[in-house]
Amino acid sequence: VAARGAELWRAGIFKTRVTDPSGSGDAFDSGIITGMVHGWDLPETLSYAAALGASAVRAVGTTTGVFTTREARSFLKSHRLELRRG
Repeated sequence: VAARGAELWRAGIFKTRVTDPSGSGDAFDSGIITGMVHGWDLPETLSYAAALGASAVRAVGTTTGVFTTREARSFLKSHRLELRRG
């Protein structure tokens, strides 16, 4: 669940095989910060953050599996995050 002002969104998850969950929350947070810095709307920010968080669990360690920007954009072209307003 994420809110900005009066705007509220509920987000699903990207299902992925978990190798090591270490760092997934930090990766998600970095996606939120990226969206804020770039002025993205909340749905785009949540989708990017969820993709980074999901990517972090693919490999052992806190950063090894995290998508690069290019990888995240490519992933998001073929995977949709369930988002519901309100």
